[in-house]
Amino acid sequence: MVVPEGEAPQVLLQLVNDRETTWVDDRGEYWGMAHVFDPETGAPVVSGDVGIAGVGRTYRLDPGATVALPVAWPPGVRTLSPGTYDVVACVPELALASPVGTLRIDPTG
Repeated sequence: MVVPEGEAPQVLLQLVNDRETTWVDDRGEYWGMAHVFDPETGAPVVSGDVGIAGVGRTYRLDPGATVALPVAWPPGVRTLSPGTYDVVACVPELALASPVGTLRIDPTG
């Protein structure tokens, strides 16, 4: 994804039921938590706790079905220098992580 310098990324994480059975979960609303890394060193470039407020929710996904989850970004993501970064979004409550993605901060907006 490409984001203008000074802005926060806006993206949704697709949660896919790859089981052969329907997945039902009523433990509440899930969010992806973004982690941003330097692609050369693998070191985190922004970090910190993210506060989110969700509501009670029940998920019911048939096999192969998907649901879009909001992604929360760490404090400081708006202050990243122009460049390209690696991103992984995790859903800790489900012990899931996305494949590595790319975030490019564009200085020209």
